Order: sequence, then structure tokens, then C-alpha cells
Amino acid sequence: DLRAQISQVNSKLKQFEEEVSRIEADQKRLRENIESLSKTAEAKTLIARYIAKAGEQETRLEEMEKERKTITADKQRLEAELALAVRTFELK
Repeated sequence: DLRAQISQVNSKLKQFEEEVSRIEADQKRLRENIESLSKTAEAKTLIARYIAKAGEQETRLEEMEKERKTITADKQRLEAELALAVRTFELK
């Protein structure tokens, strides 16, 4: 049971890493698009949209970091429980 829980935690951490990678790639694209746009009125609207999206992504990254820390602490607790269970295991 503990191994299954640790596996679930590892899966969740991997999902976070994948989402962070996607957000980072998207933000790179947004920065490149902002750089390439001229300063016309239409471009300013698009730039504002890109900046808003980047702001939302930054908020999501902050939330994910908090959750990742909680999950990592849970993983450490589960691994300690598993190590204790293995050390105290007795065959009768």
C-alpha cells in the first residue's frame, strides 16, 4: 500500500514537471511574439493579451510550487513509513 502511494506521488510530481515544461515553452513563445510585434494599436492589444496570459501562468506556477512542496513532504513521510515497515518486518 505504501509503495502504491509513493508511486502515485511520483506520478503527480511528474505531471507537475510536465506542466511546468509546457508553461515555460508557452511563455518563451509569448516573449518571442511580443518582441516581434510592432507598436501598432492592434499589436498593443495582442501584447496586453499575451501579458495577461503570462500573468495567469505565473500564478499557476506559484500554486504548483506550493502543492509540489506539500506532495514532496508527503512522499518523504511515506518513504520513511515504508523504511520503518521494512526494518520492523518480522516473519512468524
